[in-house]
Amino acid sequence: MLEKAAIMYSGGVDSTVVASKVAGEAKRVYLITCLSHCHLLPKDTLGTPEHMVPRIAWLREKYPQTEFIHVLLHTKKLQEFFWNRFVIQDLLTVGLWRNLPCSCCSPANFGSVLVYCLKNKIGDLFWGGNVMMAGFPYQHPACVEQLTAFSRSYGVQFHSPVLWHQNEDVMLLYQFENFRNNPALQNNIRWGETTTQEANALGIEKGDIKFDFEKKNREQITCKQDTFVTYSQFFFFYRFFGFKKMEDAMLKLLMNQAKRLKKIIDSHMKDGKYADLFDSHA
Repeated sequence: MLEKAAIMYSGGVDSTVVASKVAGEAKRVYLITCLSHCHLLPKDTLGTPEHMVPRIAWLREKYPQTEFIHVLLHTKKLQEFFWNRFVIQDLLTVGLWRNLPCSCCSPANFGSVLVYCLKNKIGDLFWGGNVMMAGFPYQHPACVEQLTAFSRSYGVQFHSPVLWHQNEDVMLLYQFENFRNNPALQNNIRWGETTTQEANALGIEKGDIKFDFEKKNREQITCKQDTFVTYSQFFFFYRFFGFKKMEDAMLKLLMNQAKRLKKIIDSHMKDGKYADLFDSHA
């Protein structure tokens, strides 16, 4: 039994299923929600932190033996740091892929959560990343391997319990032949096993919510980036460059961001530098 564990928690089905799994393994669980420029919305808009309350309350009622602590991390400053300081370098390395909002939002969120774990002596970090969302930076298995190694280098184990679930509602990548025919990916996917099924079994949701995004995400913190625009960018890149080239681009960008993140974290934990990038814990 773990004394403490942390979850990168959006309030969605995937991260809530992961929270249910972790509830049986840890006495205290930190549900960490990141608020970046991509997540800050008016309070009356679907996808704000207030909408997460019912699922957090459900977790507390379902697993009374586990203490759930909801933490909001404002990651705007670290996102701005990545976005503003390295434009030319990243454009020369990975081209227009760098202009996707996720390219700076994701490392800002990951870095902020990792620092929180280090400061609070939390040795196990979980998330709900899934291979079927591999079009987004850092949910691709190759990137997850690098994140796992990066986290482990600081003594924090990074766990991805639903990475290989066959989440059919986001199987958009199956439009691309070189993803569909990639044996390394296909051999690891847990065919027929979805987080939607687990959510139904646990009582998180009822019925088939596979394609009901409003119902599935109504208690989730969501991006304010227009879904159509974002997905259009992904499809453009994949259609013209192919899955393998985009995998290479994601890894190159991740390597760029990891080097920067390591410098920031090391200086911050040792000398307190870059405190302005991490001082916005709500």
